[in-house]
Amino acid sequence: MIYFEIPNFIIKRIYIVKEDNKLVYKKLVDNQYISLNEQEIKNLEKYLNRNNSSIYYSERKNTTADDNDIASKMDNYLYVFFEYLGTKVPKNCHNNFYNNFPTLKINLNLKVLEESITTEDKDDFFAGYDVEHNAIFGDPDTIRQYRLMAQSTSNPDEFLWTNISHDLIHELFHMASSKYFGEEEGFVCGFDKYPATQSYEKNRGLTEGFTEFLADACVPNPKETPCNYFVEEMLVNQLILIVGKSVMIESYFNNLGIKEIAKKLCEFDPDFDEALFLFELIEINFNIDKYSPSNILAEIEMRLLNYFKVKIEKDIANNVKKEDILKSLEEYKSFLVTRDILDFHQENTLKYNEIETVLDNFSGFEKDIEEKLKIRNI
Repeated sequence: MIYFEIPNFIIKRIYIVKEDNKLVYKKLVDNQYISLNEQEIKNLEKYLNRNNSSIYYSERKNTTADDNDIASKMDNYLYVFFEYLGTKVPKNCHNNFYNNFPTLKINLNLKVLEESITTEDKDDFFAGYDVEHNAIFGDPDTIRQYRLMAQSTSNPDEFLWTNISHDLIHELFHMASSKYFGEEEGFVCGFDKYPATQSYEKNRGLTEGFTEFLADACVPNPKETPCNYFVEEMLVNQLILIVGKSVMIESYFNNLGIKEIAKKLCEFDPDFDEALFLFELIEINFNIDKYSPSNILAEIEMRLLNYFKVKIEKDIANNVKKEDILKSLEEYKSFLVTRDILDFHQENTLKYNEIETVLDNFSGFEKDIEEKLKIRNI
């Protein structure tokens, strides 16, 4: 049974089930699962939607800047963004970029770098893109913390500007994948739509994960810098190994939601509603508090693994080269969330119950495939 808990919520544990192809929340009363009442649903939705706004963040753990300052320090970093957009993203996906870029406002608050270094700690680092106002902003405390962290690295200047540039590029990808319709009509950003008319249209978590994937492709996140979106990025990498990158890029930049990706998943399991349910789980996992015990991530990864298993079996049947299959297995394994990865990114591991079962399941599958490849001598 899929579940999550919310600290200080009137119901200790919320269960997620599908009824008539719809996601339903339930509670356990006298050993029976019953639906939440109207008020409980309202309170739960308020909690799950508490982060909804027109601002998308580039977060880390632990208003116009001088354009010349930005250019002098980040020319090389910004070049890779434009290069990626021009060479890796099809031209039919550039419309949002061309509509937004001419009026884009950037305020990174870089003038704080002129201040003396302090040792004040801060839990969350962030920059953000405001879809409504087409503006990128940087948090002054973020810049201060990057500079403080940089002092313990071998190359402080490179560390500082890599982090700042990574965050800026993350927000530039948000800009290049967003469209604002108006106060009443709302907006789209990546795979996400607001306001959503269907639950599967809420894809802020997947949007942040893929945006971080794109930013890492341009300027890899420094290994010393934990990221709040690493779980979502790991899930994105798993998805890409199943459905491919093209459908992700098309859906993200053209604001197609997740339906085309779900259709690709149906090549490995024809149940379209189950594919939509997977993305609903990804969004719930993104929205629940980091101190909320849950087995949702384990359920998501197990569902993705089941798709991947079918893909690998098809690859074998289609005589894909042995080395390519083994490479896919190795890559997929590297994108599974483990306790060690959670510890590095300073995540509360209570939120991720049962994740060991996914790695165990994968290991068994990996051995079976290796044995099949030996027998067939592919």
